[in-house]
Amino acid sequence: RSDDAGKSWSFDYQGHTLNTMYHAVNDPATKSTFAAVSSVHDLYQSTYLADNRIDKGQGGVLVTGDNGKTWKPVGKLNKPTVWVAIDPAHPRRIFAAVVSAQEGGIYLTDNPEKEAGATWTRLAAPPRTEGHPYNIQVLNDGALQVTYSGRRVGNNFTPSSGVFLSPDAGKTWQDRSDPNMRFWTKDIVVDPADPQQNNWYACVFFAWGKAGGQAKSGLYHTKDRGKTWECLADNATSPSNLLNVESCAFDPKHDGEFYFTTEQDGLFYCANVRVSNPRFQQVAGYPFKHPLRVQFNPAKLDEMWITSFGNGIWVGSTTN
Repeated sequence: RSDDAGKSWSFDYQGHTLNTMYHAVNDPATKSTFAAVSSVHDLYQSTYLADNRIDKGQGGVLVTGDNGKTWKPVGKLNKPTVWVAIDPAHPRRIFAAVVSAQEGGIYLTDNPEKEAGATWTRLAAPPRTEGHPYNIQVLNDGALQVTYSGRRVGNNFTPSSGVFLSPDAGKTWQDRSDPNMRFWTKDIVVDPADPQQNNWYACVFFAWGKAGGQAKSGLYHTKDRGKTWECLADNATSPSNLLNVESCAFDPKHDGEFYFTTEQDGLFYCANVRVSNPRFQQVAGYPFKHPLRVQFNPAKLDEMWITSFGNGIWVGSTTN
């Protein structure tokens, strides 16, 4: 935890005792922060896709009201949890992505203010899925958009991954996956400049094995909420010849500027991702092959923070 904008760090907090905090989101109504935590690290990297590496783990959702100094449990999920989201139309409704072959899925609570006494309900499972949810986003019209990530049995991936949409808050689901997303999908991002929220960008890894080898990794774009997809960047863009795309982000200050992160090839940049046939290039100044996510400082929009899989946190400026 840092209280000086990342100049120094310490374990100056209480209540969070598990291995990993995967994702956190701020509640603008209460100024609280909810976080997804797990005893299992490296979820959805290649070594943590099989049931025997995940299903015995613990986890859940925590909440803090003092900027991360103290954390308290929100109910009892008791399984690795990798994502948390707030419904903007119902601020006391929290969604969580719980990872488990038997008990995994999208859960919700409508009483997070009860903290340890909060109750969770598991939603119906999207088609094909096998308990490995990842991203969750509640769209402006109330639809629920999620990704499910990879699951391996032995050396083969199961066709249980992809992008899914629920128009009724998780009662029913539509499979909005490109065939290349059926084995190992990662993050999905909605274009912030699209008021209808129809433009999505999905990140996909290459899945080896009998079935997975048929799919193609890369960065994908849809203009119609996943009914049709276009691959914007594939292995031809990659110096390693394997463009495994982890996540992506829009620059909030410079219209159309866009970044995506990869497993092998570092950070990529596009001057305008909204044009036909956008062009991507490696960011030479970023020094590590596997960045994870790109964040922008809301108080200083030309300052970008990049987390990584093994090389800490880097801060850069988009004005350079």
